[in-house]
Amino acid sequence: MFEVNVLGVVRMCKAFIPMIRQSNGRIVNVSSIVGVVPVKCVGIYSATKFSIEAISDALRVELAEWNISISVILAGLIRSEIMRRTDEAISSKNFNDDQYNLYKNMFQETISFRKQRAAYSVSPQVATDAMIHALTNEQPETRHFVASLGHLRPSWLIARIKQLLPDRLFDHLSEQ
Repeated sequence: MFEVNVLGVVRMCKAFIPMIRQSNGRIVNVSSIVGVVPVKCVGIYSATKFSIEAISDALRVELAEWNISISVILAGLIRSEIMRRTDEAISSKNFNDDQYNLYKNMFQETISFRKQRAAYSVSPQVATDAMIHALTNEQPETRHFVASLGHLRPSWLIARIKQLLPDRLFDHLSEQ
């Protein structure tokens, strides 16, 4: 997962930055709200998206001298195959029996939680629109929060609340 989600982004940036510098281009990286607000059972995926956040922030300050805009799309609940594939991976027992039995309840709760939230997922067009904005707007945002994490839970608000609250309090509230 790191090979594609992180190292692939680094390699692409490294390959294209010389051309982007010459053409006053832009870089738009796609992350996820779980790169800011981690959730159960997707820790490795979250780590790759946290990495994209850090890489994008570093690129923004390193390339500022050349006026290269760096934007990050932070997707929330967007209709895609990733949830189904994640649930299949959890359900397929990619673990030995002892490991699976330790986490079985968490896996089942996570799958159930995601199925409930699926009703709030939005079309991938929302992410596409954010990318177009990041590429064409005169003053693009550095972060585009796309979609939500459920009813009355816009992803930008959840990210801001996480910044303000102590970690353990946020963790406790997230369980609710």
